[in-house]
Amino acid sequence: RETVNKYAWVVCSMFAWGASQLGANRKPLAPPSVADMLVRVRKLKAGRTSAPESVPVESVKWSDVEAIFPHLHADEKRRAVIESLIRVHWLTGMRPSEILSMRPCDISRDGDTWHYRPARHKNQHRSLSLEYWIGPNAISLIRPLLANRMGLSDDDPVFALPRVDRGNSKIWRLQPSNYRRIVHDACVAAGVPPWYPHRLRKSRATEVARYYQSDTHGASAIGDSPDTARKHYIDPDRE
Repeated sequence: RETVNKYAWVVCSMFAWGASQLGANRKPLAPPSVADMLVRVRKLKAGRTSAPESVPVESVKWSDVEAIFPHLHADEKRRAVIESLIRVHWLTGMRPSEILSMRPCDISRDGDTWHYRPARHKNQHRSLSLEYWIGPNAISLIRPLLANRMGLSDDDPVFALPRVDRGNSKIWRLQPSNYRRIVHDACVAAGVPPWYPHRLRKSRATEVARYYQSDTHGASAIGDSPDTARKHYIDPDRE
């Protein structure tokens, strides 16, 4: 049901955008009357539709994360970088796109706690700022990668993978789709229930919320609002 509502909203938004844009003939790309009509489309409500409900997705257990480390990649150097990526991801709760795009030039490394401000992020178009605080455990994983950059510049990702192809050394800039596939294949090889990287954001928010008994603290840890964190990222506290 929620998937239907999501894609219906996308279609309505597309026509609303088209109605606000003029084509070569100086007329709207989509009829404003259609956009106005689509505003009246109602969402499917729970219990009032035959569309099934989504199964709630909860955070990942650390045991299921740790189990995949030996299966991340056949190449030892690449496997080490990907393992560090996952460990830092677990500790910070960033979105996959944010941690994969993290560059040395985006990190303020003064003091015992580092400060990362993504150059681009999901809510940038809403004029919202985003920042992550990186503590000692994550710093200990990132620092070796910064010390051994192998000719990479500060504009290259922190978690770029070394790639050697026919004697020509290059780097492999991981994309969220690559990251997700690597994790999925490693889960299958390790015999654990498949999970995807974005769920590590849920794990971090839930862990912090439980520790401090505060949804607000859990939201702050992942740089999101309490309402969003409570709805999408923090597991229900059954205790």
